[in-house]
Amino acid sequence: MDTENFRKDIALVDALEEVGNLAFRLHTDVSDTRILAGHESLVTGMFYYVIVKEAFSRGAASTRAIYEDLQVRFSRGPYNIRIKKD
Repeated sequence: MDTENFRKDIALVDALEEVGNLAFRLHTDVSDTRILAGHESLVTGMFYYVIVKEAFSRGAASTRAIYEDLQVRFSRGPYNIRIKKD
């Protein structure tokens, strides 16, 4: 057994473990930031859609094109938004 190469291999494994840990933390931080940014943009988009939808339902003709564009994204699926009528 070549003890010198064995020691080099052990040192390399230790160094790569440290690099792997740093890479994992970076990946986790980037993933968390991406999820948070996505959530914030979704909430903002949903809020804007509700405002446009209400304006359109009250007859604001200038909101028609915006409403129709947003309706494709927000009117179905798990993010179905309904405005309660008084």
